[in-house]
Amino acid sequence: MTFRSLTVDHVSKAFGATRALSDVSFTLRAGAVHGLVGENGAGKSTLLKIISGVYRADSGTVAVDGTAVTPGSMTAAEAAGIQIVHQELALFPHLTVAQNICAGRAPRKQGWVSVSEMERRARAALARLGADIDVRRRVEGLPTADQQFVELARGLVRSSNVLILDEPTAALPPEDARRLLAVLRELAAGGMGIAFVSHRLDEVMAVTDEVTVLKDGAVNSSAPTEQLSPERIVSLMVGRELADLFPPKAAETGRPAVLSVQGLVAPPLVRGVDVELHEGEIVGLYGLEGSGQDEVLRCLAGDLPVAGGRVSLRGRRLRTGRVGRALRAGVGFVPPDRKHDGLLLEASGIQNISLPVVRRRFSSGWWVRSRAEHRDAAAAAAEAGVRGNLDRPVVTLSGGNQQKVLLSRLLLARADVLLLNQPTRGVDVGAKAEIYRLIRSVCDSGRTALVVSPEITELLGLCDRIVVIGAGSIRGEVDAGSATEEQVLALAVAS
Repeated sequence: MTFRSLTVDHVSKAFGATRALSDVSFTLRAGAVHGLVGENGAGKSTLLKIISGVYRADSGTVAVDGTAVTPGSMTAAEAAGIQIVHQELALFPHLTVAQNICAGRAPRKQGWVSVSEMERRARAALARLGADIDVRRRVEGLPTADQQFVELARGLVRSSNVLILDEPTAALPPEDARRLLAVLRELAAGGMGIAFVSHRLDEVMAVTDEVTVLKDGAVNSSAPTEQLSPERIVSLMVGRELADLFPPKAAETGRPAVLSVQGLVAPPLVRGVDVELHEGEIVGLYGLEGSGQDEVLRCLAGDLPVAGGRVSLRGRRLRTGRVGRALRAGVGFVPPDRKHDGLLLEASGIQNISLPVVRRRFSSGWWVRSRAEHRDAAAAAAEAGVRGNLDRPVVTLSGGNQQKVLLSRLLLARADVLLLNQPTRGVDVGAKAEIYRLIRSVCDSGRTALVVSPEITELLGLCDRIVVIGAGSIRGEVDAGSATEEQVLALAVAS
């Protein structure tokens, strides 16, 4: 029978005294991409887990083509054609691509797994996605984008009618994200229903047909995408306009230089970069994918060898090449992937904040002065606005609070220069506003920040000026208070 719709009807769920969902209803139609948006804590994760059978709703139903799906049963949800792809990919790293795609559904011949048939099915599923991936390769060595396509292919092999995607582009560079969005439109055109959860509102606007906005566990709005705008969605999510998310620009100009970069070279992607950061200002560094912006930050942070040029911090030459040395000098770095490159997920929030300075600030021989460590790390976390139990593993905190832990680390280290690569990646709109205010507050105290982001609107709203890089060298700069997206992009694509 041809799939027509998935219906969530008056679903409610509470955990003790906390009501996570209250009377939530929406319909996902076949052939449509339906956006689900809301701040962290709005109820999105709980709703997805109820739809996919991880949680049982206290009341209400989930139905496919009018037939209720057995509540609280992942097996029943899968049998009804519902497949969920979580933000944290559930792949087996030591198995091959084919084994992952056919996991739990491996074809058999005379009782034995048919490897040739398994690989044929895996290739066919990947071909539908336009993904050229060796099905005999182990998943652990694949780029993140390819791993995402392997997860999607698993849903195709299982003949899914409903595909639920939780932040599928959060870890992807812009080009791979655009490729994935194009695939989602093709799958929807083939009759699949897709629920798309994302904090990237430009993607929500580009790929969805309808959008449901959750606020405080309830549906605040559900409307065709063409009737909405990013500004309207933000207003529905947080109760304020998009422009209100950004703090005021720097009040003063002409303040002393903090960091000066002259002729920075790090082949093959950095080919002579000059930039200067002054006290109190936030500078954006924008470039198309592969233009060298990520590598510039890594060079300045000591994470990438420098072949030539001069870097000065408050007039004194900065020796590059080591992250620890750079941080001791006052240059702190927040990498783009907090979970793989920034945090020790099973260590506590306190330990993560104090990590770079624990030996020189809180150690006496082999002993750590834990009271002083806890006091100072907690103070830095309070300044950064971290919410949650900092004595528990940092993985238990929300994405926004994990990002604030990384910023707390720089506050505790007393960094003069903040090198921030996508500081709000995978963070909800409300937490973004808090991080923007924190960065501005830190810079207002006489420090400076260099921010890389693929979102031009973010750089225009947050920064005082934007330096544009292309092919490893600076193409020009614009005043963020008066420039447009088109002007920034024109510089980025200029030859």
